[in-house]
Amino acid sequence: MLRFAFIILPLLLLTGCTTMVTIPVTNEPTNSVNLQMPTIKQEAMTKHSIILLAPDFQGENSKVFYEAFVTILQKKGFTTSVVKTVDDLTYPDKQKAYLLLTAKFKAGLEEKSEMSVPHEYHNAIGGRIQGVGELFIQASEPLTNQALYSKRINLTSLKVSRQFAHERQTKYETTNPASMPQTLHSNVNKMRTEVWNEFFPKAITYINNQISREELLSFEKDIAKLKADVRF
Repeated sequence: MLRFAFIILPLLLLTGCTTMVTIPVTNEPTNSVNLQMPTIKQEAMTKHSIILLAPDFQGENSKVFYEAFVTILQKKGFTTSVVKTVDDLTYPDKQKAYLLLTAKFKAGLEEKSEMSVPHEYHNAIGGRIQGVGELFIQASEPLTNQALYSKRINLTSLKVSRQFAHERQTKYETTNPASMPQTLHSNVNKMRTEVWNEFFPKAITYINNQISREELLSFEKDIAKLKADVRF
């Protein structure tokens, strides 16, 4: 029995104690997120009002894009109001309004990993962060619900992106903490902020350029006729 104990003791000394270690991650410094609207020219006010149906927001920061879109309509000379559903509108509301408009935004940042290099305690991951999204607009005459206008604007086509690098810990147990990296590095937050700060103003400017005031005003005669043809 004593001989057996002498055999086990050296094995324990060789094996050592297993320690759980979490390696801290150092993030590169980032700038603040820019939510400021780009400068858009104010055009002469029209006599028309547009009622917007409040959307269900999808995607990161879609609400910010939607609020900017409403501002674009106002800059093009239309007064605007927002309702939750068509049921919230009275007959006089529908009679007075020029257009009933729905705008569905899906906008945000997409992160795609393109490579992963394994190390003993972590993986080094590289990839691309891109601004993505689209805006789909539909407009109708409010009294008759006659469809007059639809437009899809692809924001992903702006191709605003950055490369990112991120080190992610994969192994936490070690018998030799000194062999582990002292810190892991990541620039994901920095790149996300840089992409957003370029993507947002470019997207709003692009939307403004894609929506034509003249096209919206071109429905005046059709809208007047539709309203005149309504009978109780």
